[in-house]
Amino acid sequence: MSLVLAAFSEEIFWASILSVDEGQREAARATGLGLGATLIYVVLPQAVRLAIAPFTNRAIAVGKGTALASVIAVPEILNQATSIQAQTANPSPLTLAAMAYLVLFLPLVVASRWVESRFRWRH
Repeated sequence: MSLVLAAFSEEIFWASILSVDEGQREAARATGLGLGATLIYVVLPQAVRLAIAPFTNRAIAVGKGTALASVIAVPEILNQATSIQAQTANPSPLTLAAMAYLVLFLPLVVASRWVESRFRWRH
């Protein structure tokens, strides 16, 4: 799970670095900053802000898509609930599965929103 998330994270951060306007780099270089200082003080702060939302979405998707996400395999929650619902003709297992997803992923979403609000652009 870590390797998959790392590969996606690299692409997300690379895309966010490339999405920072070239004018930002040129302005930093015009003020006398070197390449390293331009990257650290100008490009990366903007890129991190841009990468928060897609990184969170990818982390949730990887967590839902792998059996290593928690002690209870996340994909198995829905499979088991669907099987029980089909056997008993009772929709309660599906409701419990939805609540299990909320318990597993709501803390990540709340933390992501806090980070996004902390790093949002100041107007």
